[in-house]
Amino acid sequence: MAMQHWGGDCESTYEAMAEATRGLLSLSSSGFGYGAHDIGGFEGLPPSDLYMRWVAFGAFSSHTRLHGSASYRVPWLYGEPAAVAMSKLLDIKHRIMPYIFNHVRFDYLSRTKPATDDVVGNRCAPAGSSHAPHDVR
Repeated sequence: MAMQHWGGDCESTYEAMAEATRGLLSLSSSGFGYGAHDIGGFEGLPPSDLYMRWVAFGAFSSHTRLHGSASYRVPWLYGEPAAVAMSKLLDIKHRIMPYIFNHVRFDYLSRTKPATDDVVGNRCAPAGSSHAPHDVR
């Protein structure tokens, strides 16, 4: 069974979005293959500029959730630009789903974890490090 994580009920602030980003990156490098968060935060009401950035982050997390404590997080409440952006991002996500599903199936059958393959496989190691697959200096 693949490990997954939910980011919790964070505030609707840029700081909280940065914490959610760092948290998911840390979890993925620790073996969690799937992780997500509440788009726009959970507590409070995000301003439209923050919501738009969080939509882009959330659309490509393992599961996309529009959820808040005291308000709806649907894009059309944030105006036409937010609705159009969400529509375009979800269209891209849906088009790459066969690729994602193929990797999830491979990872399941080979017992690897999808979010850690690049780091563990050293394909993303810094250039010049002892872990780099080749020296690119």
